[in-house]
Amino acid sequence: MARSLVALVETARRVSRARDYSVRAVSHPDHYEIAVVVKAFNEMPEQIRERDIALNRVRESPEACTQERPAALRAAIVSWRHFHILRRTTCADRSMQCRGMV
Repeated sequence: MARSLVALVETARRVSRARDYSVRAVSHPDHYEIAVVVKAFNEMPEQIRERDIALNRVRESPEACTQERPAALRAAIVSWRHFHILRRTTCADRSMQCRGMV
């Protein structure tokens, strides 16, 4: 078990120092507790890599991100309007049904 922990520490140092997010720790199948820790550790470099890609994208082209935000906001507003139109129509239909108009 100690070897597995030492290997995990070495991998963590390699990721930290070299910023090599492709490195993954390997666990021994007989050590379930260590395997759980190794699995959690291996998820972190991938998340860090994805975050770094997103940050670099913003640094390289901040105007592209500011253009995407209004488009996403417009799409959300359209969705919201469609929902409320549908809701009003449904409520009006129900109201007419209740009054025996339909």
